[in-house]
This record gives sequence, structure tokens and C-alpha cells, in this order.
Amino acid sequence: MPSSLLRRVFALRSHPAVFAAALLGVCAAAYAFWIPQLGFYWDDFPMNWIAATMGGEGLGRYFSTNRPFWGLFYRLTTPLLGSAPLPWHVFALLLRWGSGMAFWWLVRLTWPRQRVFADWAALLWVVYPGFSQQAIAFLYSHFFIILNLYLLSLCFTLLAVRHPRYFWPFSLAAWAASAANLLSMEYFFLLDLLRPVWVWLVLGDSPVGRRADGFEKHRLLKTAQIWLPYLVIFFGAMAWRSLGVGFQTYQPALIDRLRADPLSALLNLAGRALADIWLATAGAWARAFTLPAGAEFSGRFWLLYGLAAVGAGLLALVSLLTAQGPAGRARAWLWQPLAVGALALMVAGGPFWLTDLKIYLSFSHDRFTLPFMIGASLVSAALLAALPLPRWGPAVMVALAVGAAAGMQFQQGYLYRHDWNLVNTFFQQMLWRIPDLQPGTALLTNELPMTHYTDNSLSAPLNWVYDPDGGPQRAAQRMDYILYYPSLRAETESWIARLQKDRPIRRDYLAAQFEGNSSQVVILYFQPPACLRVLDPDLDAVNWMTPEELRAVLPLATTQSILPAARPGQPAPRLPEQIFNDESAPNWCYYFEKADLARQVGDWETVTRLGDLALAGSDYPNDPAERLPFVEGYAHTGNWQRALEVSRASGAVSPVMKPVLCRLWERIGRSTPVSPEQQAALALARAENECAH
Repeated sequence: MPSSLLRRVFALRSHPAVFAAALLGVCAAAYAFWIPQLGFYWDDFPMNWIAATMGGEGLGRYFSTNRPFWGLFYRLTTPLLGSAPLPWHVFALLLRWGSGMAFWWLVRLTWPRQRVFADWAALLWVVYPGFSQQAIAFLYSHFFIILNLYLLSLCFTLLAVRHPRYFWPFSLAAWAASAANLLSMEYFFLLDLLRPVWVWLVLGDSPVGRRADGFEKHRLLKTAQIWLPYLVIFFGAMAWRSLGVGFQTYQPALIDRLRADPLSALLNLAGRALADIWLATAGAWARAFTLPAGAEFSGRFWLLYGLAAVGAGLLALVSLLTAQGPAGRARAWLWQPLAVGALALMVAGGPFWLTDLKIYLSFSHDRFTLPFMIGASLVSAALLAALPLPRWGPAVMVALAVGAAAGMQFQQGYLYRHDWNLVNTFFQQMLWRIPDLQPGTALLTNELPMTHYTDNSLSAPLNWVYDPDGGPQRAAQRMDYILYYPSLRAETESWIARLQKDRPIRRDYLAAQFEGNSSQVVILYFQPPACLRVLDPDLDAVNWMTPEELRAVLPLATTQSILPAARPGQPAPRLPEQIFNDESAPNWCYYFEKADLARQVGDWETVTRLGDLALAGSDYPNDPAERLPFVEGYAHTGNWQRALEVSRASGAVSPVMKPVLCRLWERIGRSTPVSPEQQAALALARAENECAH
């Protein structure tokens, strides 16, 4: 190939648009594959439900006590993107990519002659492995809006410095973006204090820097002059957030410790800061190189994981092989990004150290690594650039790091997909078993085997399912249903701990209030692959397969709130079609849930009809208690032989079922007509299960 053509190819490959496309490709490899199969998680659900049912007014109430300015962004985005998951996940991916481009631009503006370094830093940024919650798209897209505004504010500041002719337009844009960041949230608040450092570096590269006499003094004065308006905005925002909004959610605990014992508090702060900085840098990248382990990772997953990691790494490598990294004396400037990165790391954790929020590399605490991204990316890129490797060695190392981190992010998407499938199953089976619920009902359940949800977050889709239109809620600012994990809420909800009935239940959901009564409680148990079960106080009291925390609250249980059909004049409960997948094909759990509902209302013909279908199919129960409605149904319709057969199948699973079966047959004896066949079946069941007479 002629040398002139080679030069044109390399010139094209080094074009910013080509790098932007490569960066988007890396983001796609890390985050895009699972997007069609992802849903809403954690705080996504409450905010999305509020936006869909209560509109802007509800969002205003939700954010009124904490981050009210940030809430304005939700009021802008939710009407545009709607309540379906797919647009939010695409939006979040584009914002993640956009933040990488903004960071790349910032580095280019600061060190314009170090283009390849900016490429390295941006690639490490978009797959930063300290933060693994990209799939929580509704919530974190708004985090990245604010992060992008902060980065753009820095870029506009540096443009104002480099282009004095346009100082005022660029400065006005920078002031507005800075104010939006500072007024919105605390995550990136203290990072604004690094602005004079960026200005000082750029001033050293400006024509002013060629002055020999009094340069440093002039440079410092010019930096202070440029920084002054931002400092006014900073302190104004601080006063507004501390005096106007206050600290309703997180209290500044560090201040109290400093007052009580300053030396001890400062030593503790220094130790924790060093530990958190290490965690957000070395710990985060070690996480990227840790292969996933667990039975849930199939051969297909490993193939896709490898393709994502290798694809991202190759894209990074190809985009970097346009120019070699700094070598020899050219590395002398690397002290600058190292110093800026170190300073960024030292201030990034300030909001969390002030409020005593712990940083871990796991859900949900790894969200606190977001402010560390600037420092971690600069330091990581500078250290890789400083390695004494052959010509393309540092680029290869960056590509390896990008590939490993992209693989880790791909793995996280797979885990979020798994949780979303479980949430779909949970609400689908709940709707089969509970066609409608009396308003004011509280549901108690075990801590569900889903990492990325809490009982608080699942209360929102619970209301969405059983009040799909949400009209009355909008007007009355109320929510009709609440879900609790008793293992977590017993200390804060006295009626749970004391098993008190006829006690008011109140829960402030910020945008709406729940008001119920402890006499209106339904207790659920969900441990897939077993089906969701509405617990039976009589039988589950002696069922040792039911978790202890649920057996302890069985005295509160009732099924009177469960309605066998939709309330007249009210919209039928349903899974919001724009959010959930409708698993309408009958399976074992479908037959079980419908049979258990028919058992509740005494429709024994339906129970036996469903039992015939379920027991004849290829699917099977994963919990022996799932056969109990069919035992009872066959007994009530006089098919004693079939009732005994199903009872034996249940008891054969585990000896712990014998007390449960004894109670079931005792109930059958009380509720069925006396006959010779009944007496013979009861006697045989008591003997087989070693029941006490």
C-alpha cells in the first residue's frame, strides 16, 4: 500500500468522529446486549410509578424534601421517554457514552498535545468497573445528566480561557452548567473546587505562559479572577442546600464527631479516605479482572461474555493504534494528570465521608464511586502511560483493561436480567393467585431472592398492578397497598414485632401516603423455582420449610383481603403491558395459584379440574406444599384414593411434611361429610404420616 494512502488511512482513523464511534462501540459491547431484556430496578420503580400515576405534581412532592432542583430534570424527561424500560436503557447508554466524550473533551482541552492520552482516559472512563449499576437506567440516567453538566461546565470554562474573544458566552454556559450541578445533588458538589486547578493548567499553556517576568504571580491572579464567579455560585448553592433544603435524608455526622473529639475524628477520616480511594481505584480494577463464578452462569453466558470482553478490547486497541503513547522525556508531563487525578480522588468522597455513608464495591453502595471516576480514570491512564513498555505496549494494556471491565459490566447486565425475570414471575404469579386486593392491604413476604430490589421499591409496582389507572391516587395523594419484609421492618413497625392486630399502618412514600390496618395483612412466600404461596396460618405454622420470620408473623395472616375477581366498577388489576412480560401460557405454577384461589373460596370442582391438568402435565412442583390444595380438593369431591396418592407424593419429598399433612387431614376430617370412605382415608393418612390421635 503506498505511503500516501497509509497516511490518509491513519489520518481518517485518528479523526475525532471515528474515536467517538469506537467509544460508542465499547459502550455497546459492555451494556447494550441485555438492554431488550432489562426492566426497572430499585428506585426506578417508585419514581416511574409516581411519574406515570401522579405526574409532575407527584414528582415535585417526591423530591420536595431532598434534591428539589434535580427533580425538575425528571419532570422534563419522563413525559418524553414514558414508562417503558427500553427507551430508558437506551437513554442511559447514550448518556454514559456522552459522559465519556465530555471527559475526553476535557482532557483534550487541558492537554491538547496529548491526544492519545485523552483517548486512553475516555476508554477507561466509559467502562469504569467501580460503578456497576448502569442497568438501573431510570435513576442513573439522571445522575449522568448531572455528571455531564459538570464536565461540560469545566469544558466551557477552559474554552473561555483558551478563546478570550468568546470569554463571555463560554463563561455564561459554564456558570449555568455549574449551578445546575451544584443545585441538583451532592455527589459531584466538591469536585467543583477543582476548577481552579484545570484553569491554572490551561493558563500555563496559553500565550500568557510565554511571559518570563512575574508569570506565576500573574497566572495565579488570573486563575483567581476566573474562579471567583464560580466560587460565588458554589457558596450560594451550599447555603441553599444546607439552610434552605436541609439534610432530611443524610445527616452530616462528621461534624458532630469533630466537635466531640477532633483528633480522633480526623485520624479516622484520613484512614477511611485512604481506604476508599484505594477501593475506588485498585479495588475497582481488580474487580474487573475477577471472573464471575456461580451456577447461574451457563456455557452460553461464557460465550457471550468472551465476545463482549474481546470485542470491547479490540475496539479499544484499534482506536488507539493511531499514535504511540508518550515515551522517554515525553513522559515528564504525566505528573499533571497524576496530580489532578490524586486531587480529584481526595475530594470525591467528601459528601460520603461527611454523612458517614460507606463505600463498597457491591450493590447498592458502589454508586458512591461515581465521583471517583475522574480521579480514577486520570490516574489509571497516567500510570499506564508511564509504564516502560515497547512502543504499543501501553495501548495494549489499556485495551486489556477496557476488555476486562467491559466483560464485568456485561456480567452485571446478565445479573440484572436474572432479577428482572424473577420480578416478572413474582407479579405474574401474584396476579394469578390474587386477582384483586382490598385497598389498605399490607403484604408481608420473605426477603425476595433479588439483589436489586427492596420491599420499598416493590411497593410501587404492587400499586401499579392493583390500581393500574391510578386516578384516585393522583387526587388523594395516597397509595392503597404496601409490601414489607418483616425481617427488616419489625424494629420500625411495632405491630409486626408485637403481632398486634387492629393497629393503624402508615407509610410515607413522599409523593403519597399508605394508610392501612394490621388486621388486613396477607403473608406471601416466594422462593423460586417454587411457586409463590399465600401462607396458610393453620398449615404453615408447622411447616418447617417456611422461613422462621414468616412463621413468626402468621398470627397476623388473613385471606379476607384477597378478592376472587375484580371489584365492580373498578379497572381490573393487570400487569402494565409497557413494563412486564405477560406469561400467559399455563404451567405448574399457574395451575397451583388458580387451584389455591379456588380452595380459598371452596370451589372444589375447580380445584380438582386444575389438579387433573397439573398432575397430568410434564411440569412439576418444586415445593411439596404446592400439592396440598389438590389433596384437599380431591378429598372434598370424594376422590379419596386420588387424595391419598397426592398426599403421599407430598410426604415423600421430606419427613418435615408429615406434621403439615397431619393438620391438613385433620382439617379435611372436620370439613367433609362423615362416610366409611372418609373414615378409611383419614385412618390411612394418619397412619402414613404418624399423626397423633
